[in-house]
Amino acid sequence: MAGTTLGAALMIGVPIAAAAAQAPADAARHRACSGTGCDDKDPVVTGCARGAHPVASKNTGKGRFELYWSATCQTNWVQVNNYAGGGDYLRFRTSDMDRPHYGHVFTASTKAGRHYGDMVFSPGHNCAEGHADWISNGHDEVVIKSSGC
Repeated sequence: MAGTTLGAALMIGVPIAAAAAQAPADAARHRACSGTGCDDKDPVVTGCARGAHPVASKNTGKGRFELYWSATCQTNWVQVNNYAGGGDYLRFRTSDMDRPHYGHVFTASTKAGRHYGDMVFSPGHNCAEGHADWISNGHDEVVIKSSGC
């Protein structure tokens, strides 16, 4: 039943963290990664999205882009719940600026709706940066930073 509820929530555009907040309290037991093993992995598939919340955001004409934080997995990722659609492409990259992992580029669909990129392990008060790009103009349209920056 939880899968059905989560699936329905995702279809109507509820942020993955809000939908996942109803998950069992033992989310740490269900996570599929830990530490740097979470780098470049999907936050939903790994279970890291359970209980996660946005820590920074930027509103654009394409939607509200947010940097999410998972205390369970100590990870960050970029997410947009209301992407307007279009663009040359839609790419996300999340990096931990306090260690030598700068995240790989994740390419999402350019269709309207909810999209998110892969995670980066960024423990404690490390500086995490999230980037989003949809125009081939040589720079990211969105750069958002955690409070550790």
